[in-house]
Amino acid sequence: MNAIAEAELTKLIEFDRFTDEMEYAVVRKAWLTKLIGYLDEAQIEEFGRWTGVGPSTETIRFYNGRVDLESVIRTYEQVGGKYSRFFRFRHERDDTRHTITLNHGMGRNWSVFYDASLKQVFHDVLGIDLATEIGDNMLIGKFEEPPRGVRPVQLSVRG
Repeated sequence: MNAIAEAELTKLIEFDRFTDEMEYAVVRKAWLTKLIGYLDEAQIEEFGRWTGVGPSTETIRFYNGRVDLESVIRTYEQVGGKYSRFFRFRHERDDTRHTITLNHGMGRNWSVFYDASLKQVFHDVLGIDLATEIGDNMLIGKFEEPPRGVRPVQLSVRG
């Protein structure tokens, strides 16, 4: 019982208090999968790029108070993975080499979407090149951590 109560309180503190302010809505994954199926690949990529520099970056800043590599990984892990359950998120680090995996189970269109969105966040917001492998239900991204003291150009976020 204590473990369940602790998990629910942690979720309340780390996530639920932000959902109203960020105007999150609960939507079934099946609905999202069907909806994105009406778009062609170019439209899916455009949608992903827009979310990467707009809503995703806004969420990262709101959730962490800043946008940097650590806060991006933390937000994808906690908001996207642990709490919203859009995907299972894994981050592995070997010195300065990082691998992130998003296992979403929602089909190739969502892999294309996550690919465009993540590349936008990493390249335009963090100044890091992200190499990706797209699968039918998974996206794997690999990148080198920039040297300490190298600061990317910060973009203003507009909806």
